[in-house]
Amino acid sequence: MICEKLNADVDHVAHGIGLDHRIGSKFLKAGIGFGGSCFPKDTTALVKEAELVGVDLKLLKSVITINNQQKIKLSELAKSLFGNLNNIEIAILGASFKPNTNDIRHAPSIDLINQFIREGTKITVYDPYALPELRKVFGDSINYSVNVKDAIHKKEAAFILTEWREIVETDLQLYEKLMKVPLVIDGRNCFELTKMQKKNIHYYSIGRKPVNPIPQLINK
Repeated sequence: MICEKLNADVDHVAHGIGLDHRIGSKFLKAGIGFGGSCFPKDTTALVKEAELVGVDLKLLKSVITINNQQKIKLSELAKSLFGNLNNIEIAILGASFKPNTNDIRHAPSIDLINQFIREGTKITVYDPYALPELRKVFGDSINYSVNVKDAIHKKEAAFILTEWREIVETDLQLYEKLMKVPLVIDGRNCFELTKMQKKNIHYYSIGRKPVNPIPQLINK
């Protein structure tokens, strides 16, 4: 959040922090929050256990609060770009909390999809493994696609929520050719900024400068 306010690059900051061997760089990748069956449950359980013995883990409580806020960060960005998300057609690329699993428990995608549904947004989701699990949660309230190409066709924005190889390796020209508005909002910082600068894509990511930013609200 600080990097975005200062027009800094969070990747550069993370690299500098990671040079300290006491910290390392393995878990310093910016994104839209952690999910899954373990970490959210374990952090919450630790807070509760501490309260039972009279310890207030304020720092860990803040981590949980900020992580929950981070999950819907992309919907707030979308509202700032579109003004009104009602009837906007979007693609969500990736639903599992990390690649190579169908696990959507506490995944950022769940919070984000729910937020978009409340806004009246028309949603199409692609995920290589997790679509059956997603159907159990959302049923017919959203649409499902079997590949990236179909998911982004004629959409006004594409949101990358999981860094699946199938998503990261998609030809970027498809966004330019197929989307109604070539707007990619990347919650996992999948692409180098220098690479995106060569494309005719409006590209927003986490903690980095937008590439080809949209100068005004799209629907005005």
